[in-house]
Amino acid sequence: MTILVIGVYLIGLFSIKTQSRPVIFLFICLMSSLAGFREGQGPDYFAYLALFNDLSENPYLEAKKPLLGSQEIFFRLFGSGLKYFGFNYRGYLCAVAMISMWFVGRTALRFSPYPMLTLLLFFSAFFFVWPYSGIRQGMALCIGTYYLLSCAEQKNHLKMAFVTVVLSAVHLSALFLIFFYAISVFYKPLYPVLILCVTALLSLVFSEQIFGMFVSSVPFAERIFFYEDEFGAASLFDFKTGARLAFSIFGFFVLMGSKKAQPAFVLTVSYVFISSFFVYVLFKHSEIVAAQLSLYGYFYLVLLGPWWLKSKDWIPASVKLVLILAISVAYFFKTYSDMVFMSEENQSNIILVSWVAPLQNFGRG
Repeated sequence: MTILVIGVYLIGLFSIKTQSRPVIFLFICLMSSLAGFREGQGPDYFAYLALFNDLSENPYLEAKKPLLGSQEIFFRLFGSGLKYFGFNYRGYLCAVAMISMWFVGRTALRFSPYPMLTLLLFFSAFFFVWPYSGIRQGMALCIGTYYLLSCAEQKNHLKMAFVTVVLSAVHLSALFLIFFYAISVFYKPLYPVLILCVTALLSLVFSEQIFGMFVSSVPFAERIFFYEDEFGAASLFDFKTGARLAFSIFGFFVLMGSKKAQPAFVLTVSYVFISSFFVYVLFKHSEIVAAQLSLYGYFYLVLLGPWWLKSKDWIPASVKLVLILAISVAYFFKTYSDMVFMSEENQSNIILVSWVAPLQNFGRG
């Protein structure tokens, strides 16, 4: 498995400046295959297997269940519909992967000067965390981030509202697409975004209790309190927050450059990316919630890198490329090794439960 994954990465690495559609399509197909044809890989593999097995083969019966059950309603209907047509779990994973990778490919081809570099950054930083593991939010992420840019470019607010509603029925966190869309459309001056970031930093002085009171006021609080064990004191002095702050500063410099010689939508991408730091820090009291909600803005790292490489400034393009590839390699080894570790840990827990449960029942007899 590791050799195959590294092979896919190397194909992307040695094709970063290609504009060849067949090569780009091949890389998208390889990512789809990795996410679809896997066995026991990914922290949530067996959790989604259990959820898939619990789905009714009749979509009508599935639609009668509560809107916010173990999975959101549209994602349940999607899986139930696949079961109705005879798909097994592997076919289900393949279908989700192909849809997600299709939209990532569309984003790269339409909005990036170097589509393969965008796909490589996506494969390094996001693939093993979301489309490979958290497949519900992975699908919402890949579709939502494409339509956010598309609708912002066309000023099609109704379409974006419709897409957000539909995707929130795939994963509830997609509601935050509206916040990032508003940033992209209405917040043109830089100062409001900086004010948002400062506000987020000040929010760190809030106690855990105040954060809990804020979260409990939203209508779907029970879905957030699922992660209650993760709540704790927030700090700026940890690696994850520091890395996001560094990338936000990088986004600021790309923003400054985009005002001169780059397409207008690069300005939009920069605003959205910087504002993701605000969302992350605001919800920092729960690392999981912060990562999930800020993801829809942070995703645009995959576009900022290529546009920074293309921009003309005092930094040589070769130096930029080395820095971008260094970030890509670091992300790749971190996300892949984390995925492997968590997959092995989950498999160990499953094996432990399969042995302990019968012994417990034997002891009761």
